[in-house]
Amino acid sequence: MKRLIVAMARLVPSSLKVLILLCFFSSTVSFGIPIPYVPGLPKVYDIENAKNVEVHQLFPDWEDTSAYGFRPNCLDFSLPKILNSAMDWSDPNAYQIKNDKELYVAKVSNGFICPGRLGTVFDYEQEFLFRIYTNPQYPLFWPIEGDISRSSVAQYPKLATAQGPTLFYHWLLDRMPSIFLLKDVIQNDPEVKFIINPYQGRVPGYVHEYLDLLGIPSDRRIIGNGAGLYFAEEVYFATPFLVEPIPQKLLHAMRKTLIKASEQRPISRTYQDNLIVVIQRTERDRQIENIGALVQILKTKFSSKSSSKQYEVVVFNANTSISEQIQIFNKARLIIGVTASGLSNIIYAKKGAHVIEIHPEANMAGGGAEWVWWLASSVGLHYWVVPARFALSDARVTCPIQDIEKILQKIDL
Repeated sequence: MKRLIVAMARLVPSSLKVLILLCFFSSTVSFGIPIPYVPGLPKVYDIENAKNVEVHQLFPDWEDTSAYGFRPNCLDFSLPKILNSAMDWSDPNAYQIKNDKELYVAKVSNGFICPGRLGTVFDYEQEFLFRIYTNPQYPLFWPIEGDISRSSVAQYPKLATAQGPTLFYHWLLDRMPSIFLLKDVIQNDPEVKFIINPYQGRVPGYVHEYLDLLGIPSDRRIIGNGAGLYFAEEVYFATPFLVEPIPQKLLHAMRKTLIKASEQRPISRTYQDNLIVVIQRTERDRQIENIGALVQILKTKFSSKSSSKQYEVVVFNANTSISEQIQIFNKARLIIGVTASGLSNIIYAKKGAHVIEIHPEANMAGGGAEWVWWLASSVGLHYWVVPARFALSDARVTCPIQDIEKILQKIDL
């Protein structure tokens, strides 16, 4: 069989030879491993109800033991309802933030990972789905539907994964906390490979940049094949998250690690601790239409010769390395952006910085739309919300310049 593989390699370009040989010698692809009928398996929504699963490691020091949070700042006292109309923003007890989840790394014996369902894990006794924090009637991860018993299976001794999509917000604020919990397991055991679950068939470059900053070796990463399954005698995963407040001490520990690692990486220039960052998306939706006017107002107020302190206005469009992005937001005193994933970078801002979120004016029912406020509260930022008339699918957003000017009169950088 090995002679056949080597012979095949002679027929393909040299750039593919290493990949073919690595796939053959680093794992075993098998059609002989029996695969259970997953739709018929019991569903696990709480790790305490799982069968034959070892809690490999606990992190009680990073769990939330007390609540925190301040009422969002806004020009109209009733405006926080646009973040979540179901919340009573007049009651201080209603907007206290606390995530009661236990933080752990779990080990499943003889487990499977299904990249085609963004990494859903199952074994012969159960499928691990958990529940969405803000909508607990729904599963957090994608259930496997239909018969997958004829799927190819790549077999490894030990695997780890963080289930779910790799879109920027979800990667940074949902996946990365879980990977941070898994970090020691991966780094300390050379047999453990980490599976990245592609979303819509691709893995963005920032995924690998973030794994580099966490110290996850590149030769231990596997980009999952969405058409197949992965099996290991030991499968590791950590407490899962999806659009929810991350336990504050865990978030701060991850933040500190990433900032420190970014400081060791080369960036294009040095930034002073005086930045005003305006986020302008490069995607096809939610671009600030009148960004020139917004930037001019900021420069007039904070960068003119008459200003008591000189600030640099930076239009951020995510065209730099992740390390440089971290440094930009860490040096920011004011951050302005439309509701979008770019605002997840406020995790790196220093305590006391200001954030202005331009938010859809339509009231948001349920939970999750207040995530920028959650994050700002956790990091210790002054958060402002200002409404604008747009939908999340709109290509352009008109920034409410007059409202921004009123807020600027109220804040002290």
